This record gives sequence, C-alpha cells and structure tokens, in this order.
Amino acid sequence: TITKSNARGVYDTIVTDNYRYCHNDICHLLSHMASQPATQVVYITSRPLSLANPTRKFLNNVRQGQSRLPEGPLLGFGGKFSQLLLMELVAKTTHHFKSETLWNVRSPLCRLVVV
Repeated sequence: TITKSNARGVYDTIVTDNYRYCHNDICHLLSHMASQPATQVVYITSRPLSLANPTRKFLNNVRQGQSRLPEGPLLGFGGKFSQLLLMELVAKTTHHFKSETLWNVRSPLCRLVVV
C-alpha cells in the first residue's frame, strides 16, 4: 500500500493533489525492488477505473527525497462505484480484490513480491 489510508489517500491525491500521505520510504523501497533483475512493479488499486488518470498522475508525482515511484502498469477496480463503496467502507474487503487481481495476473515465470 502506498497511501496510509485508502479513503484519505483518494481524497488527498485526487481532490487536493497532496501526495504526502504515503508510507515513509515507499518510493525508495519500490525503486530498490524494481532495480532487481526480472522484477516488475505492478500497481493494484481499489479505485474505480474512472479515477485511472488521476491515480496515474499521483503515481507519477509522488516524491520522497530524491526517490520517486518506479514505472509500472496500473490495475484498477472495474465494478460500479456503489460496489466499491460497499467493498471499501462497509465490508472492508479491498484486500480480497487486490489479492484476487494479483493471483489472476501472475506468471509462472515471474517472482511476485507483494508490499
């Protein structure tokens, strides 16, 4: 997880363009991981696809010191916004969506590291 909270992360990054509500050293960690041989960072978000462009803007603009997030594909939630709200606020099961997405995109030839 890059942001410290899903709801506040969306509010800060989409509404206010504030990119500081991220976990400490996440840019350094993911950049280091991406520099390893045969490693690709894949961003999975529970944000709906309608927020894909603002989410990409967020990923491109996060900076922590001299570090930034490495490039990588963005996979988002393809369901309805009402489904997302239920999943996020009521059932609190966004981790199930993200786990299932990781399982579906894995390759037998890749090493998968989840943060």
